[in-house]
Amino acid sequence: MNDFSFTVNEMNDSSCVPARHSSRLLALSAAAVAVLGAGCGSADAVPVATDAAVADAPFADAPRAVSDAGSVAPADAPEMTGIFLPPVRECRAPMPGERAGASPGGQVCTWSAISASTEEGRRFQDYASCARVRTQRPYHAAAPAPAPATADARMGDPTYVAELGWVRSQIQASACVCCHSTANAPSGTSNWYLEAPGNFMDSFFDTGLALGAGWVDSTSFGAYPADQNNGFARTLSGFPSTDPPRMARFFQNELAHRGRTQQSFADAPAFGGPIHDQMLYQPTACTGANGIDADGTIHWSGLPARYIYVLDQGSANPGVPPNLDMPAGVRWRVDVPTTASGVRSGITYGQVPTAAVQRFPATGTPAALVPGTTYYLYVLYDVGFPLTRCTFTFSR
Repeated sequence: MNDFSFTVNEMNDSSCVPARHSSRLLALSAAAVAVLGAGCGSADAVPVATDAAVADAPFADAPRAVSDAGSVAPADAPEMTGIFLPPVRECRAPMPGERAGASPGGQVCTWSAISASTEEGRRFQDYASCARVRTQRPYHAAAPAPAPATADARMGDPTYVAELGWVRSQIQASACVCCHSTANAPSGTSNWYLEAPGNFMDSFFDTGLALGAGWVDSTSFGAYPADQNNGFARTLSGFPSTDPPRMARFFQNELAHRGRTQQSFADAPAFGGPIHDQMLYQPTACTGANGIDADGTIHWSGLPARYIYVLDQGSANPGVPPNLDMPAGVRWRVDVPTTASGVRSGITYGQVPTAAVQRFPATGTPAALVPGTTYYLYVLYDVGFPLTRCTFTFSR
């Protein structure tokens, strides 16, 4: 089946901001293409903008990165600037006056990913590209929570202020600042923001605080292990932290201050909207020509694809990088770099198309398909935009 129209429609049930592809996909208006979920607590509904109001992320702050085969869409392919730019590990010299970095040569190495953090005590935007990050989730300006009628008396408590400062510092080290800081969000911040007057916690809606408390599931956003993320883990709290229990506890206390409990969010939907739904998707048998022919020709419906997976039956659905895009059971995966156009249906299993890259297996050819065995074909227009997801039984 052609999953694309279904996937676009199901985005209408999400909240946050318009999706990055809204100006390109079959002339669909941004009103028809809603959100994937911003990944840092932008969980409350905002008006959906028209296409004219949705600008592609600028790339001026994206230096050439380590192992980056195509970090910036070429000038002669402007239609491609809205695609998902995969994370790259950027290594930069420390900012003037800062300590040496923990990486070889004293550099500071940071993944340019929505779920990543730089070294503790530093600012993410100094060490990785926010422009790249903003291609990985929908971004749009959104109003913060209404300001409280009275100032927060806790701002007179040195212990509370110190803990708030620690939380701010942890968030400043994360990619959340790309959308939630006036210093980095090009069109305005999305819901809460670090520079909010008084206590910046007041700019959060309750659902954003619940993400920080770990009371609403955000697994679908993906996460790095601490040893690959400068000591930051996104485990107990939805915000990366070098001390996840402490981070979660702070946000839980914030909700308690508002009279909310974990039970208050018992029926709250998981963060991620369609990317969460895609994790739960149960594939059905391929219809029409979709699947893989006896000669290895792969067929899918709809648009050209950037990601093609052939998986064992029963494998988890591929999700977002860094930890959900290569589930166990992958037999063959091909990606199209950001500098090339997607490939059309009709490629051959095990034969890498021109300009594409085989991601699995890392070397050599994939294991042969066994006649009489059922497999899972999962093809995406881009990350978060599946075209075809169905099972087929291979036959000679």
